[in-house]
Amino acid sequence: MDLQVRAARPEDVGQFRQLLGRAFGWEPPPEREASFARLWEPERSYCVFEGDTMVATSGAFSLEMTVPGATVPTGGTTMVAVLPTHRRRGVLRMMMRAHLADVREREEPLAALWASDSGIYGRFGYGLASQHQDLSIDRHHAGRHRLAPAPTPVNLIDAEQARTRIPPIYEKTRVTRPGFFKRSEAWWEERILSDVPNNRGGATALRFAVADDDTGYVIYRQKGDWEKGHGAGEVRVVELVASTAGGWSGLWGFTLSHDLIKKVTADHRPPDDPIFDLVAARRRVNGPTSDALWVRTHDLVKALSTRRYQVEGRIVLAVVDKFLDEHTVVELVGGPDGAEACLSDEQPHLTLDIEDLGSGYMGWSRFRSLAGLGRIQGSAAALTQADLMFSWDPQPWCPEIF
Repeated sequence: MDLQVRAARPEDVGQFRQLLGRAFGWEPPPEREASFARLWEPERSYCVFEGDTMVATSGAFSLEMTVPGATVPTGGTTMVAVLPTHRRRGVLRMMMRAHLADVREREEPLAALWASDSGIYGRFGYGLASQHQDLSIDRHHAGRHRLAPAPTPVNLIDAEQARTRIPPIYEKTRVTRPGFFKRSEAWWEERILSDVPNNRGGATALRFAVADDDTGYVIYRQKGDWEKGHGAGEVRVVELVASTAGGWSGLWGFTLSHDLIKKVTADHRPPDDPIFDLVAARRRVNGPTSDALWVRTHDLVKALSTRRYQVEGRIVLAVVDKFLDEHTVVELVGGPDGAEACLSDEQPHLTLDIEDLGSGYMGWSRFRSLAGLGRIQGSAAALTQADLMFSWDPQPWCPEIF
């Protein structure tokens, strides 16, 4: 029977969740279907069907993502899965073409994702745009650095207070850090503040604390444990965000101040997390680094025109998109106060794959290092110019998997 790709319909939600569960190895709880449907965008979920049977899924969240100096509408590629019975038949390519056509039709300059497997999405034009680190901190050897800033006082709040107090803090912060995105009320309720007992992993319900001046917050859990009569528990940071030196100092100090705790763990942290410079023994803060956000600059002119650049400059880029069989030359003139990009017939300064442009777009600039591997062609001067222009402070960080 022929395979056909089409947008899902609301009534497909059951099939969609069952296929996701089969592909990713979990059982979709029936009681969470309404919660899932509240955030699911079926009209953006291009699935493959064999007759009436769904054999592959893909989805998208309509995001507003922060890029250097601006925010950009972004197609948040997500929930991509193919049944093992239908692999190696071009199913993923079918869905990606439909998804990217939808992104273009909606005039979203970017598509972005977290990859379940880091070897999949480069061929579709997504570049590794940020990293994250899963941290484990030895609480007993994490004393404050002698130059650490004075901590802002921190107070515990309950779940009801968290619903009104934490989202505005996030909203003020998210426009300053590439990789953050706007969260709707439903997103807060169903993803961030939802506290289903089955998701606690043997730890407590969510707990919340905020800096007194509302410059940061932490959402966390505790898990008690004992070793030879001594407390050996764990604080599990779910999300810790701050916008001032005092907020970072206060909130990290708070998490490390719990009694009967042996370690603090925190997943999806930026590699430049302030915790490394807040403690005296930074080697006591460790954990694996991995790929995080992948970005595709789907509308080159709009994407390059929207963001800001670290220094003033002009550069002509030839961008090769093998998946969509496109070769585009773009002239970019930009700086800290704005940018303008347009199509060009000029000889390019740099020639690169769209994957490698996406990799540098969010501010983690790697043009010279990629050129050293032969992936980007151009002069040393042009590579230096690109790295200077595209680099950004702060570095990109996406605080959650979507």
